[in-house]
Amino acid sequence: MSSRPPPRKAARNTGKSLPDGSDSLDLEGYVPYLLNQAHRGVLRAFEPALAPHGLNLAEWRVLAVLAHRGRLRVGDLALATGLEPPTLVRVLAGLESRGRVRRRPSATDRRATDVEASAAGRAAARAIVPLARRVEAEALAGLTADEAEFLRRLLRRLVPAAMQPESP
Repeated sequence: MSSRPPPRKAARNTGKSLPDGSDSLDLEGYVPYLLNQAHRGVLRAFEPALAPHGLNLAEWRVLAVLAHRGRLRVGDLALATGLEPPTLVRVLAGLESRGRVRRRPSATDRRATDVEASAAGRAAARAIVPLARRVEAEALAGLTADEAEFLRRLLRRLVPAAMQPESP
């Protein structure tokens, strides 16, 4: 039996009723829209700063995860980075051709491939940490430390629910 509490009823954004009786939706209170706007704002600052390091956002995600977690199977890396497997395969090919990652057959499962960051890949990931922290600090500048931590906790709860497969 699971010790998880039952899911709470989500807050609703009902918007207003239009003259024809249909409902409207106020995007300023719509969580998916707000998350997208926040994401776009952060990327606007972060992506151009990756270019001098010879990386794009997907490549940085891969190197950041591998530098932090070490060797991973390709499937686990796809989940950790939020990249679709075909996209991840292309990203890995580019990083491998530049000597930033190594792919090897798994020692424990002949069907699987393990990936690890090379020394150059780990160095690139480390070089970007100050930039990533600065961009995060700028994004959270209007929040107190407690509010920023609360936001992290809420997002950690939201992500698994948002990543659930669609119902048939």
